[in-house]
Amino acid sequence: MSNEQDAIFRTLTKKATLGDMISMIAHQWKQPLSVISVLNTGMDLQLELDNFDKQKFLSYNRQIKEQIDYMSETINDFRNFLQEDSKKNILDIKVCIQKALKFTAIALTKNDILFEVNFYTDKCKFLGFNNDVTQILIVFISNAKDKLSLLALETKKITIDVNEENENLLISVKDNGGIIDESIINDIFIEHFTTKKEPNGNGIGLYIANKIAKEHLHGKIWVENNKEENSVTFTLSIPLKK
Repeated sequence: MSNEQDAIFRTLTKKATLGDMISMIAHQWKQPLSVISVLNTGMDLQLELDNFDKQKFLSYNRQIKEQIDYMSETINDFRNFLQEDSKKNILDIKVCIQKALKFTAIALTKNDILFEVNFYTDKCKFLGFNNDVTQILIVFISNAKDKLSLLALETKKITIDVNEENENLLISVKDNGGIIDESIINDIFIEHFTTKKEPNGNGIGLYIANKIAKEHLHGKIWVENNKEENSVTFTLSIPLKK
């Protein structure tokens, strides 16, 4: 792949998940907007009832500023995520996972989905563009979240496990939302293949994730059913940095 083709591909991968990014921003902003609305109503009520309390008023104002700062930080996080990378860097999988969970945590909490991260190796460094692995993990987590949100399970859970095998870093994302039909499991990485109803699915997420893994990270992705646990695990394998 030429440098120009690589740049175009990276732009397309970001655009492919732009809808998910906007949805995540909406989730991140919903709570602080609600808090600001409540605080603003409290300030108005003090003035209307002629019951002005300077210290309480200043406290409300400080809390509103904190919420605005949080919203500004959220926008900066997403803007940085969408910026194009020009070169590969030595990255730490722990940071990639933290970023992916930061973008998806509110959506998981809203749908009562628990998440757990386990590290079974201390070899966590690899070579890649800054947001490639984060984007792949967001695809895995978002797909699991979409599936689990439709189910009435007593416990909904996503587990991320990090292992090392044969000089490769393995990052697995498992959910307990049921297995994938064996008749389609080999098709899920095909472009535009989706089991989601419109407008929730365009069949591009896993296709892009697979291309990133192969062409940027020189790794691979695979999926496995576990019928006994009624779970599905997506695994990303990438070469460790020597």
